[in-house]
Amino acid sequence: GLRRGEVFGLRLCDIHDRAGIYLHVRRYPNHRLKTPNATRTIRIDPLLTLRERAWLRRWCADRRAMASTGPQQEESQQRRLLAKQGAEGEMISIEGTVRRAMQAVHAVTEEPRLVLHHLRHSCASWLWLKLRAPDYPMVEALLTSMPGLLAEVRRAKRLRMQLCGAVTGPSRSYTHVIARILGHSTPATSLEHYIHIGDLFLAATTLRAAESIPVSVWQGLTGASRTTVYQWLATGTHGVVTGYRAQ
Repeated sequence: GLRRGEVFGLRLCDIHDRAGIYLHVRRYPNHRLKTPNATRTIRIDPLLTLRERAWLRRWCADRRAMASTGPQQEESQQRRLLAKQGAEGEMISIEGTVRRAMQAVHAVTEEPRLVLHHLRHSCASWLWLKLRAPDYPMVEALLTSMPGLLAEVRRAKRLRMQLCGAVTGPSRSYTHVIARILGHSTPATSLEHYIHIGDLFLAATTLRAAESIPVSVWQGLTGASRTTVYQWLATGTHGVVTGYRAQ
């Protein structure tokens, strides 16, 4: 969810690994942020797999071991997180790193038009989905074509507890969490430009409302017989849609 400049501006002292892994995005000499709201602290261990956490910890340990050979330990903590291993002080190639990362994304998605910034949109969209999904169980039926994402959504309650605390029911706090992670001043920016899955929850809300519609109303809407409507409803409220289309 970070901006490109934020990613490549991270220092060793910006990663805190105690009772959770926390990431500090902040200004320092010769490193500017896009807006004042970009200064933020994010808990990132809930967003990473066990293997990704191990990779991050190993990388930080290697970088600190290299930095500790310098003249001053305090100064070494100001070194960039992303630097060439074995070449202290030598920055990685930003363009080369972005190119290799996107080559991997293109290979997986088979979509060559994607750029690095699309990953920020993906972070916002899929994380918003996971935070809201526990309140809309019918969303799972809309994700059967994406089994990997569906498996993550089914584990979303733990993620929500880690990021939002003991929040119950639909809450505005989910969108505020997304805005905080992205470094936006208000959730409106996140919703307007970065979250692209609102239609899933519109569909889920519609399906939930449809469950309370009497059979007589379905008859009036479709012109079908009572028996036919019952047959359609046997597979759920969405069965009325598919049945009526077929008819």
